[in-house]
This record gives sequence, structure tokens and C-alpha cells, in this order.
Amino acid sequence: MFDFDCDFRKPEFKLEFITDPGDVLPKHSVIFKELDSEKATSIIMIKREGTENEYWVKNALMTTDADSGNPFVIDDIFGIPTTDVIMAESVNSPDIQPSDYFAYWRRCTVSEDVYNSITIDQLVDLGDYWGDVDLFMNDGQVELSGLFNNTYGKIDVRLIVAYKTDLQLNNGGLQLIIPNTANYVDMNYSFNFICGTGLYDNVHSITITPMTDDGMPESNVQLAMGMNPDYTLEGLLDNKPQVLRSFGGNNLRIDIANIKAPDYGIADVDFDSEYTYFELVYDEYYGNCVYKTPLKAATSQVVQIPAGVDLSTGKYFLQVSVDRKSVDGADSIDYGLMLTPVWIDRSTINSYGVKAIESNINIGGISVPVKTEYQLSPGVRPNEIFLSTEVPSTVYLEADYTPLLFWHEHIWDPDEERSVDVLYITHAYVKVWNKADPSKSSEWKELVYKIPHLEYGTEGLLIDGPGVYAFSSDELIALLDGESSGDLCYQFMVSSADKKMTVDESGNLVTEYIPYTTPVQILTVRTSGENPTFGMTYTVDPDTGDIKTAVARLESVHSVPEELNLLYLKDGETTTTAFTQGTEPDITESGTYYFAAYDKYHNYTVVSETLEIDKTLPVLTVN
Repeated sequence: MFDFDCDFRKPEFKLEFITDPGDVLPKHSVIFKELDSEKATSIIMIKREGTENEYWVKNALMTTDADSGNPFVIDDIFGIPTTDVIMAESVNSPDIQPSDYFAYWRRCTVSEDVYNSITIDQLVDLGDYWGDVDLFMNDGQVELSGLFNNTYGKIDVRLIVAYKTDLQLNNGGLQLIIPNTANYVDMNYSFNFICGTGLYDNVHSITITPMTDDGMPESNVQLAMGMNPDYTLEGLLDNKPQVLRSFGGNNLRIDIANIKAPDYGIADVDFDSEYTYFELVYDEYYGNCVYKTPLKAATSQVVQIPAGVDLSTGKYFLQVSVDRKSVDGADSIDYGLMLTPVWIDRSTINSYGVKAIESNINIGGISVPVKTEYQLSPGVRPNEIFLSTEVPSTVYLEADYTPLLFWHEHIWDPDEERSVDVLYITHAYVKVWNKADPSKSSEWKELVYKIPHLEYGTEGLLIDGPGVYAFSSDELIALLDGESSGDLCYQFMVSSADKKMTVDESGNLVTEYIPYTTPVQILTVRTSGENPTFGMTYTVDPDTGDIKTAVARLESVHSVPEELNLLYLKDGETTTTAFTQGTEPDITESGTYYFAAYDKYHNYTVVSETLEIDKTLPVLTVN
């Protein structure tokens, strides 16, 4: 509390600041009045918002009906309470009327001429007494009460103390003129209000900007704060991945500004409140907070996400909340609920390698699929495969990477006449090259996933199984560069990357994104076009008439007989039956039969025989 000394050459007055005008407060309190009301009068003028020259004016010299009621002596400029308080007092005390709180306040027009004379013309007397039974407030009273109790911003006040004899009262006391010759005190003050009653819209703007380690804004904001919508494989190889593998270590600049009253800055932010914070939340449904920290009392600050807090693949949200002093409630920004969420891909590839080799062999004009399968598990994968130079085959490289599903859409396919699912997901790739000469290399090939069709409105879209890419045997054999066998290398890569800061040749700090890859694996590929030697014998069973078959010859330069696969097929049928040497089939029906042997390269030999089964009983004729 402090007082101003009066200038005794002018009218004496009391100006007592209960609150400092420069402070940002929910409510200010200032005592202002003339000390000798017989000689002087005080005038308070506050500009009415939205008008050109209308003011709220308090003065006891101008004509008023307030004297006919029970006006309170309210020396505090801002002493008028809220409408709720006024109405409650009026209801509880029959002798009190709402107008009693507005004694000598009026809505006026105020003008100044070129000679600096001030003319005040009354429009509405807010202290007008309405009668004992009338407890309602008029619009002017409600507006002025709201100004003092619900303002967010500055209230500029002009205070004048003048001798009554220097003033002119006209128009029945409804006009007051302060001539330029009058000896008066004229003061102007601005008061910073943050009255928050009913102010539930956002007062503060909050922005989050990803920053580099050298304090510069990130160039690729969408990647740094969510996902790269313009992602391509070429971009991944050019330091532009699709998503990050971790948000840890990232720097985020948080800027807070007051949009209701920019000059207030952060004066209305309660930095001691538990509701003023930054947090990183995983999963919008359960709201699992993985990191939270209070904010410093600053308009701009940098928050660094600690390493190791985002250990799960999925959707994350950044939230900044600032609690307000002016009202119960907080301003906040949810980066991810209203904007693109922060996607993190922590998925790894543990089981990968060659899963299967498939070929088709021709048995009696029927294309018969044959398949060699391999076991894949962490640390277990084949390191050698066999390919035929004569029989085309497909080599399936597989990885247990599950893509991160951002969202999916149902789009009508006019060809299939049904809706199809279009998925927005992360991607996985595989590349194969010659170990001795890496220039002999495939491109990065994208893995393919089985996507179930879901009708429109169906929830719970799942991506089935591991990703697979099918190389043709010709592609891989070509990488051997004319050799019948050799070592190929392969590696899997995904579209997510780790962020790494490095220093370039000029000493500048540079951001690099390192895609997630599996260790390079070596795969020995052996090729051959030599077919196995194979023959069968056919013997009629004298007891049944069936024909017993037997392997007559089974040889291969690559495999022992036990490693060769045997099949047979009857002409006209489409399903083959496997057998082994020693468990050859008995033929019970006449027809042409095909017998095949194939080796681990899927090279094969087919033999055929037309067999006649005659089970007609002999007829004995007696003469």
C-alpha cells in the first residue's frame, strides 16, 4: 500500500493504491476521492469498449437520482461487486437495491475541443432508483459490474479533481464542462486485470517446435513430430525416413504467449501449479504417461525427452498444459489429438532368412508344386540353399517384422465390385548382393504382407504373419556372375530410423537418420542342372493280379538315394502321391503311370509305363 502526495495548489484528493497498477491481478483496488467535497469534486472516467466516445463516469456533482435511495459510499474505483453478490444482497436485504452499488456512476459521452475543454454529457444514470420491489439490474449496471469483475486485459482510468466553482453544469445538471481555464488535477493510469469469471476459452497459445541439438528448428518438422507423409524408399536412403525409432533425446522448444492480453506474457501462468507441465503420453485410449516434467517460468524453454522412455511401438502424444491464475482451469495443447500424433516404431526383426524354395515339375503334363522349407527362429536360419539352373523356382525371404499401422481406408474397387482396404503402414525391405563383388546386387525389395479384407465399418484390422519377398531363382543365380556356386549376402531394412548427430567436414552439427537393419547374413548358393538317374520295374503279383512296382535305379551326383524325393501319378489324375524306396506302390488299376524323382536342387527325372491289370478268371471248358 502506498499514497501519492497531493499538490496543495490544486484541489486536494486522496489516491491510495491498495494494489500496484503494474501488477497483473484478478482484482485491483484503488481509493480515490476529493478531500473537501464542499469545494472540489472528483471525476472518474473509463472508456466504454466498442464505442467511439462513450465512457463510464463517476461524479457526484452532476444530477443523479441516487440520493433518493440508499447509495453506498464506495470510494474504491473498482469496488462494485459481481452481479451475483449484488442480487444476493438485494434479495436478502429489502432495504438494498442494485442501484445502491452504482451511486454517481453514469454512462456518458466525453469530448474535448481544441481548447482542451472537456464536455461530459450524461446518457444513463446507473444509480437511478427503481423502487422497493424492483430487484432487477439494468443493462448498464450489469455491464459495469462485468467490467470490474470479468475483464481480461487493461482498464485505462482517467482521474480528475477540480474545484466546483471552476466547472459548468448545464442541461439541468446532465452536462458537465471542465473549461481549460479550470485549476484541476488530471491523472491517467492503466490497471492490468485478469478477472477470470466465466472466461473458459483459451487465454494462452502454446506452440511446440522440434529443435536440433545446435538450437535450430528441425527442417523436417513432420518427421520430427510424427511421420513423414511424403515418404519414399528413395527418401529413406537419402536421410528421410518414414518414422523415428525413438523420441528420446529430442529437443522441443515450448513457447507460451498470452493471446488475450499479449503484454501480459506469462504473468497469468501459475508455474507452481501441478497442472502446468509437459508430458509424453503413450496410447490415447489409456493415457499411459511415460514422461512428465514441470515447466520453468519462461515464455520460451527447451524440454529434452530422456532416452529410454518410449519403449513401445505405437502412437504417442505431446501435451503441454499451463494453469491460469485467473480461473480454475488450464490452457493446453495436445499434439497428436488434434494434429498428427508422434509415431514411434520400436519393432525389431528377430527371425529372418530364406523360408522356402518352390518349383513346379512336369509329371505327365501336370504341373506339380514341390517345396523345400527351412526353419526360422532367432539365430536359426539356413546358410546354404540349392537352385536348379534348369527348373525355375521361387526363393522366399521372410522377416518377422510387423508393420506399424497408421490408419486404413475403405475404397471402392470397381473391378472387384467391393470395397478394398488401403493401408498406411511402415515398410520393410530386403536386398541381396554378391559377397565378392557388391556391385552385383539387387535393388531393395519391399516385403509383402497378407492383408485380410474387411467390410466397411469393420474394426480391428490386422496384418497377418511375417513379410515376404519372392526372388526368382534366375535373379539370385545371376548375382553369382557365372559361377556355379558362391556366397551371397542379404540384409533386411525397415522404414524407421534412429536419429544421430554427427559433425561434418566443416565442423557443423548434422542430423543423420540411420534406418533399422538386420546384421548382414551370408548365404551360400549352389546350382546344378543335372537330373537324377531313375528307373522303375513292374512285376505282376500272381496271387492278386496287381502289379508291384520297385525302384530299379536311383542315383544322383549331389545326393544319396535316401535324400531324393519320389512321386507317382496316374494319368488323368491331378494329385501326386509320395513314396520312398522300399515302400513303392502296388498298382491295382490299368492305366499309364508316371514316376518322378527330384533332388534338393529340384532337378527331376520322370519315367512312365502303361500297365494292364487283367483279373479275369480263367474259364475251364470240358468237352
